[in-house]
Amino acid sequence: MRDTRNISISASRIGLLFFAIIASSCTDPGSNLEERLASLSAREARVLLCLAAHPDDEDGFTLAYYRHGRGMRTYTVYLTRGEGGQNAIGPELYEALGALRSRETERAAAILGTVPYFLNFPDFGYAKTAQETFARWGGRERVVERLVEAIRRFRPDVIITHHDTLTTGPRRQHGHHQAAALALWEAIPLAADSSYNSELGRPWQVKRLFVRVSDPAEGFDVAVPVGDRDPVTGRSFADIAREALRQHASQDMPRLADSLRLERTYYRLLWSVDGSRPGREDLFSGLKRDFTEEERKEAENALALARMGTRLWVQPEDSLLTPGRSVRLRFFVQRLSMPNPVLRLYCGERELGRWAFPATGQLELSVILPSDAPLTYPLERYQYAYPDPVYRPLHYEIRPAVATDQPPYWVRGRIPVAIAPPLILRAHAWQWLTEPNPQLRLALEVPDPLPALARLIIKPVGRDDTLQVSVGGLEPGRIHPLEVSLRRWAPWPEGEYAFRIWVEGQTDTLLLRARRYNIALPQTVRVGWIPGLEQGTERALRAIRARFDVLDSTMLARGELSRYTSLLIGVRAYYHRPELSRYNERILDYVRQGGHVVVLYQRPPEWNGKPWPPYPLTLSTRRVSEEDAPVEVLRPGHPLLRSPYPLGPETWQDWVQERGLYFPYPYSSLYLELLQMADTGEEPLRSGLLIAAYGKGSYLYTSLAWYRQWERYHPGALRALVNMLAYPLYR
Repeated sequence: MRDTRNISISASRIGLLFFAIIASSCTDPGSNLEERLASLSAREARVLLCLAAHPDDEDGFTLAYYRHGRGMRTYTVYLTRGEGGQNAIGPELYEALGALRSRETERAAAILGTVPYFLNFPDFGYAKTAQETFARWGGRERVVERLVEAIRRFRPDVIITHHDTLTTGPRRQHGHHQAAALALWEAIPLAADSSYNSELGRPWQVKRLFVRVSDPAEGFDVAVPVGDRDPVTGRSFADIAREALRQHASQDMPRLADSLRLERTYYRLLWSVDGSRPGREDLFSGLKRDFTEEERKEAENALALARMGTRLWVQPEDSLLTPGRSVRLRFFVQRLSMPNPVLRLYCGERELGRWAFPATGQLELSVILPSDAPLTYPLERYQYAYPDPVYRPLHYEIRPAVATDQPPYWVRGRIPVAIAPPLILRAHAWQWLTEPNPQLRLALEVPDPLPALARLIIKPVGRDDTLQVSVGGLEPGRIHPLEVSLRRWAPWPEGEYAFRIWVEGQTDTLLLRARRYNIALPQTVRVGWIPGLEQGTERALRAIRARFDVLDSTMLARGELSRYTSLLIGVRAYYHRPELSRYNERILDYVRQGGHVVVLYQRPPEWNGKPWPPYPLTLSTRRVSEEDAPVEVLRPGHPLLRSPYPLGPETWQDWVQERGLYFPYPYSSLYLELLQMADTGEEPLRSGLLIAAYGKGSYLYTSLAWYRQWERYHPGALRALVNMLAYPLYR
């Protein structure tokens, strides 16, 4: 059996409804915009490629200009799927966040008209150096090799990026950005070298490499006029780019997009193959390129379909299919002028059948998916097996019954369905075992009707026996929660455990980890919980057996806050809960009267300049990105670090992602600094855990990445949570 990476997911199925395939174009139907773009593309053989470390790092403004304004083919190569970042719209993290950002990238790329391509290097969070990044990505040579393959695949004349190789100083970029730029610098000459790794494709010579310049006063070579307008729609290319940027909602880009009122994007030439210089407004000036025969036919084909006004829609009966099942498809077509068209349907490279196709009207058919059809759903589980973010193995091609030398030669498209195993097993990657009846919390998603019973097999790692659980009453289209008792293997002493779980008859196994420790918040402590979007904090509250209420806007406005020993304010809650800022004075009054507030990290743009903390506290962009950075306790006798649990060295071992981010600086001297930490070679930061007396109460602000540790039920982090919430008992 092969392992699949376990992930924490949301319960919603993917939304795939009607899907229109419009004559090989990514433009809006119903106008002559398609014909204009196809006409431009039929005369333009040159290719632009943008290199981006993460989704939303692409330069959509320049891509929109060259695709929509000049008709060029454009591609964006992403090194990661962005799964290590933060989420501004929901609780998804890690692979689930990568799936969300892949879907956002798909939507943005459709607007820009560009083709996205992922190299699938892991996004392990913020890195300050390229050295750390290369080490986590399997070495510099591996990154270079993957970039060479991408260059030879897409054969660009010009490459643009906003990543540079600056590795030191206050303006240095994210370590992933540095690695991208360094690897690209090596990959360009190797891609043209016929002696380098012929398995990666035919050699290709890039002509120019540019880096984006944020401030034109620093000097530039080209100013691309992205503020120019499309003569058909009247929209500027910058407007198209802003619309695309809004799709990256998980990175809070809808808020930023409207503020980017760009008329030009500026570039500095880093390298030219022949030493030639570009024109002042064109990255490509002086560069010539002819179509290959295949490219010429593609361009002619798109132009012919656009001139005919061909429209083709595909409506599957369901958006989620399983291998071996029959699926009904309905095709609708308008104005397909092709002699005796024949539809050929494929799953991957395998042809499933052929049907005569109408020039106008509809065709309904049924096919059986192969039993070994490649799985694509859940996306977060399977997306790393392929580079295409919209990979759909079920696709079609319509050609004349007899080959013709007149376009259109074909119509091609993909069927908008996902392919899933017969039963989808879901679970949070980390679970907490509680006595007297420890349980694993699972969920089963059922794409199709199943036999009366399904059987799950659970095997603790390190034990020889297994537990078999029969599950009945499974309804298709639903996610069924399931709790599995582990009494069979009792007792469960304190420690960490692992389980392999699979559905009988299916090959994939789920690896799930669990922890059990005797950690409890004193029952005299009552907590008012004001969540952000993170789920790990609330699961941590349940793990420490906290008595807590989730405070809604009514409670914040008029409730009796004094009934709570402590208030806990979640990650970025001041941004996601606008009413929190309206009633912040009530929170400060609660502290003055003897209450205790714990504030988890917020972001600088959402916090700075607001009157929320009792004493001045400004958030910076400083962070400690090394998750194993040494932690020094500055006040070892402080009750926050010793009661009710002494926070020893084990508290800081085995952290994930980072120590903390947005460390406060500057801040009032009335805050006590309790911890000190630093990344290698940097000055220590002392504001990861700050506590201040205010009136009769206390106010705690912490910029540490606790919630990522609580997602994993880290015992040291859970003990720290107890201490933070129970502080009024010991202060």
